[in-house]
Amino acid sequence: MPEEENKAAARRIAEGVFNEHDVDALGELLDPDVFNHEAIPELQHGIDGFKEAIRWVLAAFPDLRYDVEDIVAEGDQVMACLIFSGTHEGEF
Repeated sequence: MPEEENKAAARRIAEGVFNEHDVDALGELLDPDVFNHEAIPELQHGIDGFKEAIRWVLAAFPDLRYDVEDIVAEGDQVMACLIFSGTHEGEF
C-alpha cells in the first residue's frame, strides 16, 4: 500500500476500532498473521488474538479514546503519536 493508504489504515484503527469499538474492522486492516508485541503472550499471534486483546482493553476501559496527534509513514512503516484517555472500570 502507498504511504497515504497506510496512514489512513492507522487512523482507522485508532478512530474506528478503538473509539467506535469496531473490532471486526481489523480483519480489513491487518494481515491475518499479525504479531502484537504489546499483548500478553497467548494473544500475540494472529488477527483473532489481536481482536481479543482489544476486546479485553475495551472491557476494562469502556470509554477508552485514542486521539491522533500525528501519523508519519515512510515506505511500509507507519508511526502514530496517540493520546489515550479513559476510565478504568473493569479487570485489567
